[in-house]
Amino acid sequence: MPLSLPTPEEIITKCWDDLLKGEKSGIARFFPDKLEGDPKIAEASVKAAEMVGKIMQHGCMKETAIQLSLLALYDVVLLVDNIISMRIEDNGEQIETLKKTLKSIASVYRLVAQIGRIVPVKFLNSNLSFREVGPTKVDEIVAKTSSETNPLLNNSVVGTALLMPSRTVLQIEGEPQWLLRKVMKEKALELRGKYGPKGPQAVAYQFAMIGTDTKAIELLKNLDDDKELGEYIDCMPSGSLDKMQEPADKWNILPKLFLGALLDIWDEHTPIAFESESESNEVLNGRDTSLETEEDCAVDDDGDEDFF
Repeated sequence: MPLSLPTPEEIITKCWDDLLKGEKSGIARFFPDKLEGDPKIAEASVKAAEMVGKIMQHGCMKETAIQLSLLALYDVVLLVDNIISMRIEDNGEQIETLKKTLKSIASVYRLVAQIGRIVPVKFLNSNLSFREVGPTKVDEIVAKTSSETNPLLNNSVVGTALLMPSRTVLQIEGEPQWLLRKVMKEKALELRGKYGPKGPQAVAYQFAMIGTDTKAIELLKNLDDDKELGEYIDCMPSGSLDKMQEPADKWNILPKLFLGALLDIWDEHTPIAFESESESNEVLNGRDTSLETEEDCAVDDDGDEDFF
């Protein structure tokens, strides 16, 4: 009798189980003791398997795609610095990079999230916030935001944004160094008090910078290397978001934007785009297609295009 191979859903559930018992044990309390057979986990694994197949069609390697399925266990919160200078510097290229980045994030996360949208998107320089944002809504919400003064990362913003388990993606430039670290340290102490030594794993912070401000680069490096908080933080190399728009580099950079603060292997990863252009192409050409589906994901049923 031939051996039966595990289904994509079983492979993904096993991956999640291994992570919750190992590297991500700090968030295990938010999930059933036994993942296999749990109805909610089964539903999430089906959607995650669909996501894995779709993004592999667009060039993502099999192992990376399975790792990205971890997003099904998290809420993604976007906190975006839409400082007015982004609209005028570099002939508006920075604001275009911001919009393309948001579309890429939404395109991937919508495939795995239970509601199919990023839950909240908040802007530092506007009192407006948006919920259930898909890729086709990005241009509209960026246009609506203004340059109103808004308290940066104060408790009212962070307290409502950081769901558990959750991860926060921030595009920042020139934030006060003491403020960011202060807020994140207070959150880590709160979670450690509630859930024990690994409680702070319930929140992960991924930073990515648009532009080349030297103070912002220094700020991000100091946060990434912080002895107390560094394990919950990852910072993208300067210029990553511009490189991510290039098809040959996307799947070397976009996964780090999602997973750098979640998995050690991606925290330590330097995108190949910053090492060798030829190596980047070799990785993409060597992708595994065993979990790909025949479904074309240029446009999903709800009409939202994918911006891969």
